[in-house]
Amino acid sequence: LSSLSKLKRFAYHPNLMGLFKAQLNYVFTHCAAEEETLNDEQIVYVHCQDMRVFDAEAMANPYIQGMPSLTALNGLAHNFERKLKNFIDPSIKCIGSAIYIENYQLHTGKPLPEPSKLKQVAGRSHVISSGIIDKPKCDITLDLVFRLFVPNEEILNKLNSQLIKPALPSTFAGGTMHPPSLYQNIDWCHLHTTPSELFKNLKAKSSNGSWLYPSKKVVKSFEKLIDALNCNFNLRPAAIGFAALEEPVKRDGALHEYHCYAEPVIGLLECVSNTSVKYAGAKQFFHNAFWVMDVQKESMLMKKSKFEYE
Repeated sequence: LSSLSKLKRFAYHPNLMGLFKAQLNYVFTHCAAEEETLNDEQIVYVHCQDMRVFDAEAMANPYIQGMPSLTALNGLAHNFERKLKNFIDPSIKCIGSAIYIENYQLHTGKPLPEPSKLKQVAGRSHVISSGIIDKPKCDITLDLVFRLFVPNEEILNKLNSQLIKPALPSTFAGGTMHPPSLYQNIDWCHLHTTPSELFKNLKAKSSNGSWLYPSKKVVKSFEKLIDALNCNFNLRPAAIGFAALEEPVKRDGALHEYHCYAEPVIGLLECVSNTSVKYAGAKQFFHNAFWVMDVQKESMLMKKSKFEYE
């Protein structure tokens, strides 16, 4: 009621508070989703909790400052998949990844570069710092959930946390990623073969953070982006990939045979509280929370993973 101009005066009316409390109590006691049986023998989940990222790039593209680009999530998942293929078996695939942000802190100062250049003054060599470049950085505490496709039980038996931990990359979005501090004494990496077991652990997460869901809303202009953000305060602008500005052609000096110029794409993500995830149920979470990179001839965009349980 408080968000509607014509109904603001009724939002905290004494006669309505009793009704509001009764409805809220009903939600908490009756509306929790029933335990759902989800099963797929070839799908397993890796849950890494309370990971700490330092000095991540907070400017995803020239237009957005805040959260790192979501393409960094795909890069992390791809790097993780390559290491698992190398350590365990080439048939393992990462077919989706979800992210939960618990803490976020944007750096306010400008970091001073380490001395790295030699300069001679009066016949003596001095090491000086390079110029200061204003690149916003941030520190993040997050949870990561990777959905892995494992073709058979033989490979599944090889999977364990002792092999998964070394395969997890140590960088994310240009920053350094660390597991929780040893003082916290947390078993931070878990392998789950049943979705219900994983969801039971996720429900216990703090309600202070947010899951970053792919948004169902598509915007095709800056004006529609602003309208969408004003209509839904849970939506956030995000860098979701790149769109080609031309057909790929051969160019001298390019790293690959064909090259094209591209522009970063701004899309939407939805911030979903852990309380909402809990009451929506496991099926909604596993259908809606996972991201995957969709590569087309003209674009590379982060989108919702199309995997679904029956």
